[in-house]
Amino acid sequence: SRRDILVLTLGMLLSQKAWILLNSGKKRQRAYNSVRALYSLATMPAEDWGEYYKSLDQVMVKGKIETAEDEQLVAAWYKIVNFFCDLGNLEKMYIPPLVDPSLGLEENQILIENKMALAAASGAWNATLINGLDETLPRQYKQRYVVHKETGKKSILPAKHNITSPSEYALREMDILELGCGKGRILHDMTMYTGGNGNGINIDRSQLDNAIHFAQSRDLFPHRLNFTHASLNDAYPFENESMDFAYEVGAFTYVIDKLAVFKEIYRVLRPGGAFCYNDWTLLESFDPADENQVSKLLKIKKFSGLIELHNPEELAAVAEEAGFEVIWNGHGGYGAVPTSGLLGNMHHSFRYADSFMQFMVNYGLLPDGLAKGWKLLRDGKGVHILKESMDKKW
Repeated sequence: SRRDILVLTLGMLLSQKAWILLNSGKKRQRAYNSVRALYSLATMPAEDWGEYYKSLDQVMVKGKIETAEDEQLVAAWYKIVNFFCDLGNLEKMYIPPLVDPSLGLEENQILIENKMALAAASGAWNATLINGLDETLPRQYKQRYVVHKETGKKSILPAKHNITSPSEYALREMDILELGCGKGRILHDMTMYTGGNGNGINIDRSQLDNAIHFAQSRDLFPHRLNFTHASLNDAYPFENESMDFAYEVGAFTYVIDKLAVFKEIYRVLRPGGAFCYNDWTLLESFDPADENQVSKLLKIKKFSGLIELHNPEELAAVAEEAGFEVIWNGHGGYGAVPTSGLLGNMHHSFRYADSFMQFMVNYGLLPDGLAKGWKLLRDGKGVHILKESMDKKW
């Protein structure tokens, strides 16, 4: 009822301590996102919750995505989970590699995306950051790249850089493609880093609606940011050689045919273009014969949506078969330091929501679908199990 929703909203505002957050635009926006997410979850139709639980039982326990029906259940899972992520500090819906151990989750997201942007222009993953890290980096740091007309070699240029030899170089903004763009927040920042134009595809329409609304609020849709409802497993709605850079963050776990997907990415990239794979993998120390490890992996899958965890060497071989040259293949973060520390940072951001939701669950004040979903997430201890597996280097 409306009264119930009002109680939920007011309670969430109080649990977020919104009265002291008014001095911070960033925190105020986060509090607003949390309240909006709670409202969406509380008013979610029963059939959507039914599809979400169906996805947990039928798809999230699989070793890989096999059919279009599996994909639709993945979309149903994300339709719920994207709002759960907004209850904490996980709007971009991914845990990045640990680039700088002294910084938190959001700052490491900025750094890994910055590395991807530099790789897009230079073709070198370990390129040095030009401007370092700044709180306003997404709006301050823009770049273009130049293409040598004879060799086709690309070079990075900071914004406002003057080309001294225009007869040798052509200056162009990048055309960027993100596979599995979610709510478009990563793609938005990538266009800010590169000064380029972003194109995203995703299978969940509700997240695309959110992405379009966000881009419109910043006057970037559709001239700088565009979003299409499509699967990364189908033919992409783009011309041959129409993109300079493509990337994915956590989407390859839903690939049906790896070779077909790599060939499709290769088709849309211009000569000299690049693709960046940024995803979770199973390490050599994982033992599929160990029942304890397998049991914990299943719990991680239901919590994280990680269905197929690829072997990096096998994936690189498939990419080469599709025509790619593998420039770099390895851990994207700070040496061999695990990313598990960022999980604690992320988990801490849910502390207010957790207190409020537990109070509501204990007194039976949440709608049935939401109460069941929150209990499953909390009681499954997915964060703790995932951190343990990363510390043990599974």
